[in-house]
Amino acid sequence: MSGIRNSRNWGEFFLMHAFLLNAAYPATNDPDSYPVEEYLIQVWETEQGLPENTPTSMVQTEDTFLWFGTFNGLVRFDGIQFEVFDRSNTPQLPNTFITGVP
Repeated sequence: MSGIRNSRNWGEFFLMHAFLLNAAYPATNDPDSYPVEEYLIQVWETEQGLPENTPTSMVQTEDTFLWFGTFNGLVRFDGIQFEVFDRSNTPQLPNTFITGVP
């Protein structure tokens, strides 16, 4: 179990699950309108607004936001853009090493 705490393992775990979740849902609301080969696969990295490419945790809240813990702060994703909460804009954070989001 100690291996799953490794940030590289968490990154691989996250990417694998993100791929599986995205592969499970077609890019349209009508699953019969496209063949099985046409699924949307989305990859989020620093180029899309994440503070780093290795999230430590992820949760989706009831209001549909995705929250990511990273070693560079807490990140909220609304489906379009990322908002990073770190010590520069959220001084209440004790540090930027977010290893778990409840």
